[in-house]
Order: sequence, then C-alpha cells, then structure tokens
Amino acid sequence: AWPGSRALRAAFDEGEAVVRERVEAEVAAVIREALPAAHYRGASIRIESARQVGVAMRWLAHECKRSEPFEVLCREFRVQLEFGGLPLELAIDRIDRVQSASGPMDLLVDYKTGRVSRAGWDPDSLTEPQLPLYGSAEVLAVVNEVVAGQAARTGSADPSPISCDGLCFSQVSDTEPKFLALTSWTDRLIQQGQKDRHGLEPDWPGRAAAWQRRLRQLVRSFLQGQVYCANVPAGALRFDEDLAGLIRAGEAPGYPLTEAGVDPLEASLDTGAEA
Repeated sequence: AWPGSRALRAAFDEGEAVVRERVEAEVAAVIREALPAAHYRGASIRIESARQVGVAMRWLAHECKRSEPFEVLCREFRVQLEFGGLPLELAIDRIDRVQSASGPMDLLVDYKTGRVSRAGWDPDSLTEPQLPLYGSAEVLAVVNEVVAGQAARTGSADPSPISCDGLCFSQVSDTEPKFLALTSWTDRLIQQGQKDRHGLEPDWPGRAAAWQRRLRQLVRSFLQGQVYCANVPAGALRFDEDLAGLIRAGEAPGYPLTEAGVDPLEASLDTGAEA
C-alpha cells in the first residue's frame, strides 16, 4: 500500500483513520484464514484482530520516524541457489533503498517479534548468519538477476544493482518497536533517536569480506558433517530432547555468551558415529 517513506507519511498526513482503515482491512483478510470462525470463538477473533491492528499501527508510525527517505525494493523475496555446494532456499523479508547524504544505500531488513541482538553478527562467532548470508555476493547476484528480469518483463524501472550497505533487525512489537542495525553510513535510523555507537561500521568492505569467509567455513564444516547445537538453559528446551542421545559433549570455541543467554559451551554432533 505504501512502498516507501513518502507514501506512508502522506497517508498519515491525511489522517491516522486513513491508515487504520487499510490496516484493518488487511488484518481482517489474514484473520479469516488464520482464525476461521468455525474453529474460534467470536471474542477470540475480535481480541486478536485488535491486537494485530495495534501492532501494525505502532510499527508504521515507527517507520515514519526514519531519518532518511527510503523506498522498499523487495518484500518476501525468495531466492534459490547453491552456496559453496549447499542448496539453499531463502526468503528475504525486505530490502530498502535509503536516500542518504552519501547517496543511495541498500538496507537488508529482517522482521523479528522478540528481543534482538547484534552479538550473533560477529564474524568470529557468527551465530546469526541469516542477514550476512542475504548480503553475500552469491545471494545478491541471484537477487539482481531476478529483479532485472522482472523489470524487463513488466516494463518497470530496474532498481539493480542491489547491494548490501547495511543489515537491520526490525523488532515489531506492541510495546517496544525498534530498529537494530549495522550499516556503512549512519549510526541511527530514527530521526530523533540517540546515536548508536555500535551501529556504524567504518570498514564495511572488511566486515563484508569477513562474513563471506566465515559463511564459507560454516558451509564447508556442515557439508563435512559438523553440526553444533547450542546448550541453552534447561527451561528453554522444548522439542530437542530426542537429540540428547546423539550429542557428544564438547566445547566449540568462538561462540561467546550472547544477550539471548546462549551458553558458550556447545555440543558437537558427530554424524559419522553409530547411533
């Protein structure tokens, strides 16, 4: 409905009721499929609908606080490729093109509904490889090929080449919406927000190269049968009890304690051993 900051702000300028009407219509369409009336009580459907509308409205208002104009180039962009011999099927939540003072910058966005941390983006202990993978040369080559093909078929403007100038977790929350980003050009995405001293990477090419090396190492290790299982607190375990007999205790260096509470001790699964 609003493919960028200009359209979104124009909608809010017309009145919050205009935005809410569109959000309510979109939520209603999703709710009918997710919570069919044959299986859920009317009160439950109304409560969940109101909650979802509130979350969406808070998030859209938060997007309006962005410090630089942007347009959304891709949403739910699906990519199939082989990375270092490993077949992958990916879905990139969103790619924004930000009009910064230094020129156009492309920001890879991943939506999260829980608390987020950048600790897993450290190349030496890459426990959150999803966004660095999306920003890799191999994935972006496929993205640009598909985008260029779509533009040629539809006669629309071709936004390629799409690059990766920043990664961003978008914490979509009804109480604390926020962006947690690492970029090559700014230390804040919100106009009135405080400077994020960990949000600006002055050596972006160096960081990107380090991610690329680490991703290739992880893929090689995985294809050789090395799998690491995080030893999380017992209260957090849900569905992995059946793996306990297959896991050989050991220590995997390079996986520090993160804000999510992951223990630095890891367990290594020896896929070559007899079960």
